[in-house]
Amino acid sequence: MMIGTAWLAVSVLCCSLLTPLGATAAVDSDGVAPSALLSDVGGDAVSEAISAESDAGLHDEIGEADTEGETDTEGDAEAEGDDAVSNLRNADDMLDPLTLEPLELLDPDDDAATGETAGGDTVATAPQPQAAAGYATSVGTEHMIDVAIVTPTGKVAPTLTDAEVSALIAKASTYWSAQSGGQISSIRQGTATLRYTTPYACSEPGYLMPDAASRFGNSDTVYNERNGRHLLVIVPKGCGSEGQAGVGLGDLVVSPANGGVIWMQNLPWGLDIFAHEFGHNLGLRHANTHECPNAADGTPVFEGTPGAVSGNFTPSFSDGCVAEEYGDRVDVMGNISVINGQVNAAPSTLSVTNALSLGVMPVEAVERIALEGASTVTRSVSLKSVSSTGAGTRGVVVTDPISGTEYVFEHRDGSGQDAQSLFGKGKLADYGVGFGVRMMTNRLGASSEVFTALDSSVYYGRRQYFRAGETLVSRTGGVQMRITSIAASTATLEITLRSTPTNPAPVGSSVPTIDGEFTPGETLSVRPGIWSTTTLDYQWLANGSPIAGATAATLLLGPDQSGAAITVRITGSKPGFVSVSRTSEPSIKVAGATPKIAGTAALGSTLVAETPGWAPGTTFDYQWYAGAAAIPGATEAAFAVTPLQIGRPIAVEVTGTQAGYALVTRMSGETSVVPAGTLRYQFSPQPGETLSWPDANLYSAPACCRLSYRWLADGIAISGATQPTYTVASVLPAGGTFSLEVAVRSAGVPGGVSDLKASIGGVAVVGSTLNAVSEGVDLGDLTIQWLANGVALKGATQAALIVPAGAAAKRLTVQLTWVAASLKVTSAATLRVSKAVTPSVAGPMVVGAVVTAKPGIWTTGMVLRYQWAANGSPIAGATKATYKVPATLLGQTLTVAVTGSKVGYATVALTSAATTAILLPLVAKKPVIVGVVKVNRQLTAKVAAWGPADVALTYQWFAAGKRVDGATEATFTPTGTRLGQRITVAVTGTKDGYRSSTLTSAATARVAR
Repeated sequence: MMIGTAWLAVSVLCCSLLTPLGATAAVDSDGVAPSALLSDVGGDAVSEAISAESDAGLHDEIGEADTEGETDTEGDAEAEGDDAVSNLRNADDMLDPLTLEPLELLDPDDDAATGETAGGDTVATAPQPQAAAGYATSVGTEHMIDVAIVTPTGKVAPTLTDAEVSALIAKASTYWSAQSGGQISSIRQGTATLRYTTPYACSEPGYLMPDAASRFGNSDTVYNERNGRHLLVIVPKGCGSEGQAGVGLGDLVVSPANGGVIWMQNLPWGLDIFAHEFGHNLGLRHANTHECPNAADGTPVFEGTPGAVSGNFTPSFSDGCVAEEYGDRVDVMGNISVINGQVNAAPSTLSVTNALSLGVMPVEAVERIALEGASTVTRSVSLKSVSSTGAGTRGVVVTDPISGTEYVFEHRDGSGQDAQSLFGKGKLADYGVGFGVRMMTNRLGASSEVFTALDSSVYYGRRQYFRAGETLVSRTGGVQMRITSIAASTATLEITLRSTPTNPAPVGSSVPTIDGEFTPGETLSVRPGIWSTTTLDYQWLANGSPIAGATAATLLLGPDQSGAAITVRITGSKPGFVSVSRTSEPSIKVAGATPKIAGTAALGSTLVAETPGWAPGTTFDYQWYAGAAAIPGATEAAFAVTPLQIGRPIAVEVTGTQAGYALVTRMSGETSVVPAGTLRYQFSPQPGETLSWPDANLYSAPACCRLSYRWLADGIAISGATQPTYTVASVLPAGGTFSLEVAVRSAGVPGGVSDLKASIGGVAVVGSTLNAVSEGVDLGDLTIQWLANGVALKGATQAALIVPAGAAAKRLTVQLTWVAASLKVTSAATLRVSKAVTPSVAGPMVVGAVVTAKPGIWTTGMVLRYQWAANGSPIAGATKATYKVPATLLGQTLTVAVTGSKVGYATVALTSAATTAILLPLVAKKPVIVGVVKVNRQLTAKVAAWGPADVALTYQWFAAGKRVDGATEATFTPTGTRLGQRITVAVTGTKDGYRSSTLTSAATARVAR
């Protein structure tokens, strides 16, 4: 991302690392209220304050407070700062360090996460835990830092002096030099501190940061390199987040040589902020806690099964476990603490996990334990305090032989570097942060996590350390660690590794949930949640009983499930683990299927909403629609179509209600468009009687429709009778029957022929069927006439026309007449009628044979194209009239499609019938007849060997070309009746998988006496 700058970087946002408790908090004998622990909250400037309130216990207090009665002299500047923070609350931890705009993180599944770009270039990968490096092998890097003390517009300048800046940097230098074993040799200020007022506001950090870089005369990329160069921008209290940092994309790998940028408010606890954000510059991420509920039987659970990794490299977990970002209240990269204004004199010792990630843990200070070759191993380890500086093991790294996860153990006793911190002074013990052994691991992105245990004796109800006598077991059971003793600065651990746990841990799992609408015809899908395995089996159930065959991740609800509550049971399995089944909560009962409409969508007809598949006793509400618009007042099960619906399709929406069932609203499919039409009435009047349209009042609304009238007597139109009334003459015609036709058109359709459109469906080929299509008027109200080159085809007055041979090369049209409305329209003409016949395939259906497409007679001059297909699938490249059958098509059938085209004619595509299955060919030779060709002398059919072997042969003898009944042996003796006739024999060979073959011998001489 580039936002007004050439800088491209990824950064880590940290806010409100330290916030003081208000001056009103209760104070203990040391002048400190024991119940005031404040914490950084995931990127917000909001802190969590725990304070004492009389004797009623503890309560949470959210917000910011001044330290030691500090007075805000900046007017509404604090509010502006809060606004700036609120603008960042939804930001990801990874930001551009200058623009502070969110960047997309490296997805572990993307090429970038593996170090490759689309073009093949190598880029930095997401930070990964590194192998420990001995101090002696490293060359110390001197880090230079440019400091800008900035007064944003509308703010009062920070009061930090140059001496205070120097002291801050010196303390951070001492800390990080010691924590890195000298790999960071020092941190010093590179140039004099710049002090200036910027035209940018606190709410514009994306401009403040690059502005500061430019004032040092640096390009945007200077702090984006692994050169130990940093930019520190100090802003007034309340300006943006308390602290945030960025490490350039090129230096995202964790390294003590990285540079970066830091934004920091001018606060009394600036050392902790600076040390924390400097750690981000080095590539470290936050130190978190891992928190799990105990198992149902009370057994402690220390870790959940990792699931998907989120955008900030934090995985989700099963079993109700969560990772709390910043939750580690000991490590400098976690939640640094303040108690009633008491600020850490210095940060605590860097955790073993972060020291390993940074590569600054001496090899000799780490003991690694893994299972190699054996099924079980037990080791005893003496673990020195991580803050000690002498010889001995200060960290244990144990590899779980089942999951491959590395667990890290460290011991803290409050000595050394820790002694200066609030943790080392024992101020956090009431909050579960005390002296003892800590179990940790490194997550993707170099995030450290410390495991916790439930403990009701501490304020948060959870401890981040373990005491002598306690046993910790990894989630798989592959690692068991028992703290046998803790004495002085040494903890003794007994660590056992097993390739197969004594009691296999169950597969980690979540309760599944169901998505979808509980209605027949709808498909439900399951969300399995988080499992420690991808081997999942599904079983859907209706009212607790398995649904036969419903073992996929989705379920199509059928009528059989109507009225049933649906659940899904998932079973997870994994070698070496106990299989676990989890069943979703029962759904509401399945209710309702898609309603259907009975009746024809035609003028004057009545449509009825049908509700198949709904449970008896369901109460229904209806709403009819014309197109997308609800029809006012149409809320009954039946609906009579009126002219207002002409030109639009009809649908009905049904809502079904019944206690215990899903409340379902379902829309039917649409009918065809309601066409204009003709209403017909019959009368048997008296002489001189005046007849009138009986439904005139139903169609009287001005917006209703446009009407045309035609009166008939005995089926013959009465000239001039085109009004809604007609007076019968004094003398009735012979039959005395009168009728009225009323043509009804929608008022929204303009007049003239646009009310009616004609078209033709089908391809104009001799022998094919064409169909007359009307638009706007029901075809049943029209008279039809087919024409060829404008001349009416005799007798062609039906909606369907089988194209006659006489129409070849002519163009066809169809004429539709709406007599009642005096409308007549003619369709567009077809292309010229083509001649074609269905092709056939000639040739033996055996491997290696050449088969031929026989197209038959088509229109002269047509260009024919061929496409062969095997079992209905087109064969690539097989586009000639002949095709040699390959062995790959053995057992398949062939078809050939022939397409004929010629300018001005209808293009025709016809496909042959399928051949018999392709078989292998037999190797055969013609038989030969041996013997004397005379009456009563035996003749023999000599046949060379057919192949492959074991071909069954049958015989048939012929005399004068006619079959001789019963002559089916290898020999034949002609009788006197055959005198003068010539003899032949046909031999047929058969074998499974091979095409039968029949060969006939040459004819003998005539039979003599």
